[in-house]
Amino acid sequence: MKHIGAEDLSKPEDSVDRGITIAFLLALCQTFDLYKVTTGEVLRDFIIPLTSGSRCRFVELEAIQKSGVVGRATTFICHCNKAEFGVLVAALCDGGADLTRRVWVDIFTVRQWPSSKSDLHFEKVIEQCTSFMVICPSVKEVR
Repeated sequence: MKHIGAEDLSKPEDSVDRGITIAFLLALCQTFDLYKVTTGEVLRDFIIPLTSGSRCRFVELEAIQKSGVVGRATTFICHCNKAEFGVLVAALCDGGADLTRRVWVDIFTVRQWPSSKSDLHFEKVIEQCTSFMVICPSVKEVR
């Protein structure tokens, strides 16, 4: 298997610039009816297949880049992969949230493929975000 990353000149601090808008996450959830599937299933059934050709991060896909939904994140999101994706999106939208706000959600911002360069520098993102949100449904709701 080809390992990528040698051509990736980004630094761990650059990861904060891979945030994605809440509006995009809401539209994704609505368009594909992802309310009741787990975040892990979104990763497995959407993100991995969509990035398999280029083995890039989801936010680096050409169509996503051109859409204008990617940019500097202001909020780091900590979530449970076994919880429903709809719970994550609902929590982000709660209270009349600014849907243009960009959030850092690992399944969209971290490369899901083997690489010579690690993407797991969450502390560098947290240091640069102005807020941190933990989304954890009740134990009964986690599959």
